[in-house]
Amino acid sequence: MKIKFLLPLLSLLLIAAVPTALPRGDLVEYAQTNFPQKGKLQQASSGMVYVKVSDGYIHTIFPMIKEKNLTLPPYFSGNNVGAHITVITAKEMKQIHSPIQGLGKEISFKVTNFSSVQPENWKGISKVYYFEVESKELETVRTSAGLPPKILDHDFHITVALEN
Repeated sequence: MKIKFLLPLLSLLLIAAVPTALPRGDLVEYAQTNFPQKGKLQQASSGMVYVKVSDGYIHTIFPMIKEKNLTLPPYFSGNNVGAHITVITAKEMKQIHSPIQGLGKEISFKVTNFSSVQPENWKGISKVYYFEVESKELETVRTSAGLPPKILDHDFHITVALEN
């Protein structure tokens, strides 16, 4: 008798554990509601300056994306920094000869859109899925270092998934 009672409960738990695929607008609302829209400004050993954000932006959202053949971005092994917003690339840092203002400071941002792009120079990757974010603070970090407000005039973003 106990087994008959537990089987429906077990199947209900398994169904609840399967992530629900959400439309893109709902992914934005989910991220805005469930994750902090702030992080610490840090510098990687490569020189890249970034805002460390909740890894939930990737690990929680990834299974909710409807598209197939996706992989996680390669941000979680070795010396990689996990989920982040790139503020100054390692290549740009080679041109800067003064300390970056605000390292260690908490930076606020706003998730504004969930989008995808077909990258031109990323071998083996046909599409990148990401959250677009806005932040005047991030633009200020760049301009105070003598750089344009955005990297190659692109929106700041959090990469969530890659399509092969």
